[in-house]
Amino acid sequence: NLRPVHGRWRIADVELYSDNACSARIALSPTSGANESVFASHTHFSKARIHGEVQNAGVDCVDSCGGRPGYCAWCGQGNACCRKGFQADPFECKQAEGFSTSGHECVSVPVEVKRVSVSGGRILDGNPDTAYEASCPPRGEGCAIGALMLGGLLPAKTPRVRCIVVVQSR
Repeated sequence: NLRPVHGRWRIADVELYSDNACSARIALSPTSGANESVFASHTHFSKARIHGEVQNAGVDCVDSCGGRPGYCAWCGQGNACCRKGFQADPFECKQAEGFSTSGHECVSVPVEVKRVSVSGGRILDGNPDTAYEASCPPRGEGCAIGALMLGGLLPAKTPRVRCIVVVQSR
């Protein structure tokens, strides 16, 4: 998909053609194995916050971190030496979590990451009544660009594919 998709995305079949005008359809028999190899997939992205394991939590960290607040290896990878609400601390301290004292201490700096889950199904079965369906959020971001994909493997002697028609169903 070249644009975000909102709502249902239903693919009933995929037609392959050996010419640019989409007039010379490539016949794939159910015994060729192609019906098990052409598929649609839906990749879902969700945001998650991950935390590194804090080392030396609750311990005064300024001296051990070279006299400077902020990211510090002594606090553990991706964590920082910060004081809750201290305006002079760097940006990462504004994002920090897990304070337990009133001074500078080792705390977690969570990072937002995208988690990906993929689901898919075979769609080249020649039956317009069967379909692969992906549900995209009806509002907001929907399914992101590139989240809905077609792919597959065709038998070795299949002519070169020059046109693909995706048959959608409602």
